[in-house]
Amino acid sequence: MKERNLEILDGAEGLLSEGIVWHPKEEVLYWVDIIGKKLNKYNLNDRENISLDIDSMIGMVVPVESGGVVYATESGLYFYNLFHTLKIANSPFSALNNMRFNDGKCDSYGRLWIGTMDKDASANKGNLYVFNTNKWIKKIVNTTISNGITWYKNKFMYYIDSFEKQIVRYDFDHEMGKIRNQKVIINFPNSMGLPDGMTIDINGNIWVAMWGGFSVLCINPEDGEIVDKIVLPVPNVSSCSFGGADLKTLVITTAKEGLSKNELLKYPLSGKIFLVELSVSGLNPHCFNESQINHMKAKY
Repeated sequence: MKERNLEILDGAEGLLSEGIVWHPKEEVLYWVDIIGKKLNKYNLNDRENISLDIDSMIGMVVPVESGGVVYATESGLYFYNLFHTLKIANSPFSALNNMRFNDGKCDSYGRLWIGTMDKDASANKGNLYVFNTNKWIKKIVNTTISNGITWYKNKFMYYIDSFEKQIVRYDFDHEMGKIRNQKVIINFPNSMGLPDGMTIDINGNIWVAMWGGFSVLCINPEDGEIVDKIVLPVPNVSSCSFGGADLKTLVITTAKEGLSKNELLKYPLSGKIFLVELSVSGLNPHCFNESQINHMKAKY
């Protein structure tokens, strides 16, 4: 494993920093602080972070091709850009049942795949949903901590339920948005932490943030071999994404959540966002199908 220089993003810090994503149109990073209830926008050129306060826990953010983003709170999905905020849909769960959204991404068709979880991480209370044509469709039921999700060449979908301590692969039907033939790619021992958010590079290798594991691991999904490892100075590593003009910058979020006072003193960089330059590039994220946004705009 190679030693690499880590850079810390100035002015970017959260209690539970998560869901980092590169916006290919705006050429900025978006990320969320779930517990801090903030949507953040970070410009890598001027090193400036702008935060928007949200009225409830915010689980994830995805880019919209023409500009702006869609984000998920406890009450539903929202479109946001410099001009306005627009609600797209209500949540598929009741506000009274202690649930929230967690990680999510769009496939190449623009369908949003997003998981739910119990706020206390009670087992089997969540689901993985697809939001498409203004409908919520359950794709994987009885999940616990629905987390990383990514695709490769419209052929495979990779998915993490952190509670299961594994990454699974599905054959993916791009046209229909269907998954089948689940296969476990890798099981993680307790000593490595829990798999959390993940992304994929142009070679099809998976980069996964390890909560409690002080690292991001690069895994060959064909044989489950760990082919690279980025060690971080904090335990709770939550998500990662490729960004920058050449998509060779891996951006990594971390969290203070789950650490004791003594641990926070021992690992004072917890909650920071880190950059590391790689020789391999990633893929631009898929964008939300904005026809669903335009449909909502037409109603008002």
